[in-house]
Amino acid sequence: MGDTNMDTDNPIIIRNTLNSPTIVCVQRKAEKVIPTEEDIIKANKLAFNDDIGTVTNHVTSMIEVQAGFEPRTPEYETLSYRIMCGQLFQQNTID
Repeated sequence: MGDTNMDTDNPIIIRNTLNSPTIVCVQRKAEKVIPTEEDIIKANKLAFNDDIGTVTNHVTSMIEVQAGFEPRTPEYETLSYRIMCGQLFQQNTID
């Protein structure tokens, strides 16, 4: 296997990478089970009625809107906060 170090000095990557605060997602505790085929079928059926896609679409839309504002403006910062909240909501929706 090759080196897994992801450091770079590429100015394009550095200029276009955000150093965002880490979102801490508290994991819920669930009973440990070895899933059966019925469990997997049930999980797949339940996944069709979830909000993950809807939440993801809202967050993605906010990222697109944010691109229209200059960094460090009130609008840009407000969208940054909302995007982070949306990402947390995505995690909660998945859990």
